[in-house]
Amino acid sequence: MEKSRLDPFVSTALRVIKKHGMVKPGQRVCVALSGGPDSVALLHVLAGLAGALDIALKACHYDHALRPSSVDDAAFARNLAAEMSMPFAAERNQSPKPYKAIQDTARKWRYGFFERLVDEGFADVIATGHTKDDNVETALMRLLRGAGPGAFGGIPPARGRFIRPLIETRKGEILDWLAINGHKCVQDPTNEGDDYLRNRVRHHLVPALLSVEPSAVEAISRFMGIVKSQNEVIESIAAEKLQRVILRKKDPVTLDAGALSLEPEAVRNCVIRLAASMAGLDITQLAITHVEAVAHLVMSRKLGSYTSLPGDYQARLDHGGLHIAPKSAKPAMGPIPFTFPLIAEVSGKPLLVRSPAGPEAAQVINPPAVPEGAVFRLRMTGDYLRLPNTTGRKTLKTFLIDRKVPLSEREQMPVLAVGSQILWVPGNFMAAEVKFTGAGSPAEICWG
Repeated sequence: MEKSRLDPFVSTALRVIKKHGMVKPGQRVCVALSGGPDSVALLHVLAGLAGALDIALKACHYDHALRPSSVDDAAFARNLAAEMSMPFAAERNQSPKPYKAIQDTARKWRYGFFERLVDEGFADVIATGHTKDDNVETALMRLLRGAGPGAFGGIPPARGRFIRPLIETRKGEILDWLAINGHKCVQDPTNEGDDYLRNRVRHHLVPALLSVEPSAVEAISRFMGIVKSQNEVIESIAAEKLQRVILRKKDPVTLDAGALSLEPEAVRNCVIRLAASMAGLDITQLAITHVEAVAHLVMSRKLGSYTSLPGDYQARLDHGGLHIAPKSAKPAMGPIPFTFPLIAEVSGKPLLVRSPAGPEAAQVINPPAVPEGAVFRLRMTGDYLRLPNTTGRKTLKTFLIDRKVPLSEREQMPVLAVGSQILWVPGNFMAAEVKFTGAGSPAEICWG
């Protein structure tokens, strides 16, 4: 009888492993062993399948050191691995307890440890004990936080270095299987309270749904599968569209806002998410309200408008397109004295003062006419220039706006200045007093 109860449980995990190609023969698979029911069940299941899968099984434990009893959990995990004659790795957190976002911070610590184990050759993949219940809870949490359709993608069964063989198994099935087979585990007391959103979803929202429909978890899980399949189609289309509308791939990521505005809403929003990810933004923090705010910029076509995004990022619309980048993403540049010749780099592009490449050189300067103390630098408040055939001044900011130079380019381009007076602007301006007029040795200024 025990075998008949055992086989379906293990066979479900085996089916999931094969379905998603989670492991390859000869791989070192390390179970993230917290000591709780899910990870203990996973360890025993994989131990029973190790021979058939031809894998070398190991275990690891990360002690977050956020409660006194965590040392007991670490000891339990170490002893269990020893009882099963299994290689074991452990680490204890040395950082102080965070004041906020405790779970998110703890997750970063934990996964950082897992990544190091793979980097250092202890394992090829890390197996975690996420279940179908965890998957549904995660989707509900993301939905409550305002995520878009991607929230229902849930926890991926396999991604990169991480696999989740129990992702189609219910929590109750795990507890029953452990009891039947006499496997002991520990319980994390923080799972009992309602301090964290996941616990509130687990203790209150899910039971309420089950009281309305006993098969609610299964129904939500099926719906997640449907939405995930549809999202994959949209993401495939969006990935292709992204390549058509992208103007710049970094510093900042820039999209053709006009072309993007012509796409269907679902595709447009997905392109925005992909672009945000390309810019380095953690898209798990990107709510549908953020995406809609960026889409509003695109559709409004109001140049100079912007919206803030999570992680101190910003989306801005100007003449150059839609830009997504950290708010602080401004190049650092010290003053570069004017010399002839000159080879330097500004904002990742070469800045050259050289002999003219040919008679068609556009911006030719007369080096002897350049005042002493003139430097190449980024623009500053108060910069001005004197336009030809005028006696007044014009601010550099107004000049560049009139020339429809995108803000992102304005923030990165070098100018040649003496004090606050601008003598040269790439591709747009050369002061009359330094412009080559035919006598002497000319020089060409190039940037980019």
